[in-house]
Amino acid sequence: MDIRIRRSSIFGDVTAPPSKSALHRLLIASYLADAPLNFSGANDDVDATSRCLEALSRAKSGGRAILRVGESGSTLRFLLPVVGALGVECDFVMEGRLSERPVEGLLNALSARGMSFEREGSVLKASGKLVSGDFVTEANVSSQYVSGLLFALPLLDGDSRLILEGERVSASYIELTLSVLDDFGIKTERTESGFDVKGNQRYVLPKDTSAEGDWSAACFLIAAGLLAGETRVFGLKEDSLQADRAFADMMREAGGDVRFENGVCVAKKSELHGICVDGSACPDALPMLAIALAFAKGTSLVKGVERLRFKESDRLAQILNLLSAMKVDCRLDGGLLIEGGHPSCGEFLSAGDHRIAMSAIVAALALDGESGVGGVECIGKSYPRFLEDMAKLGGHIRFSEEK
Repeated sequence: MDIRIRRSSIFGDVTAPPSKSALHRLLIASYLADAPLNFSGANDDVDATSRCLEALSRAKSGGRAILRVGESGSTLRFLLPVVGALGVECDFVMEGRLSERPVEGLLNALSARGMSFEREGSVLKASGKLVSGDFVTEANVSSQYVSGLLFALPLLDGDSRLILEGERVSASYIELTLSVLDDFGIKTERTESGFDVKGNQRYVLPKDTSAEGDWSAACFLIAAGLLAGETRVFGLKEDSLQADRAFADMMREAGGDVRFENGVCVAKKSELHGICVDGSACPDALPMLAIALAFAKGTSLVKGVERLRFKESDRLAQILNLLSAMKVDCRLDGGLLIEGGHPSCGEFLSAGDHRIAMSAIVAALALDGESGVGGVECIGKSYPRFLEDMAKLGGHIRFSEEK
């Protein structure tokens, strides 16, 4: 599905979709509390978690569960330890690039405590039941390894230690997991090396199971205001634990007028300038950050970009492709180096990556002339109503077959 976009004046109120990160965690915790919540239709990834939990429920009475995780890395990495704690044999059926994305460190940790795995193409077969004890996993590859284990260890018969190796990446997402666990009555104890987790704990559904707005999605809404007019984004927590909240801080550092007014995040069109930032803690915000900096006068350097190679696409390569299509000088030199100030309209491809597609759309709204964005159906992975919201804000968007 391809679209055409003309330069637009973006203005108005918009509500951020519920946090994808929070919804995954609430779904799993409520399932383990035997009081499953329903967030169907939120986005493709959350639907994958819902679908897999339903399949697990059916398999509890016996038989092997078929867990169709789609392209959702969160679903896969969170549920691998959970199925081991429950002792349910499962086939994880993956799509897209998910089978190429890192998971070996988590599998090693689980294999050492009672599980076994077999790969058959895009299917990962999991068997065995986890035994309490010491779980050692990499913390420098994905915070999702840690979160998945934190969900599972309280269910084991004995006490466990979670030992983390390497510098912790996306640590704020671990904090988000701990917050949800605490809300559901699960207690963990921080240690110098990781966490101590008592076994035989019970998940209890809290009174409040609402999800805050998604800062990852809000990056695109904020950027649209900064580059093309003004947006007022409802539903965001200013003190959120979500890592992509840093996007607003980085845009302010670049001269962007982003502020909270009576609980609403307001972004107004601004003259941006180059900055040097480390984006390693918020990789999902980096595609939009890089595109926004293409409009900034001067040179920008974004460090901590290597993890982008292992997303739904080689996201680093795709960012470079977008910038090149905008006639922006860019290269890898100690990070992503961007010579901004004079981007041009062009023809952009999503590469099947929702964050690349939405970044290109926001760019096109602010560029002189008309641009094309190909393959936008992937947006459903995280923000199905994004095109509708952009149109309501004033975006001139049409499907390419329309006249």
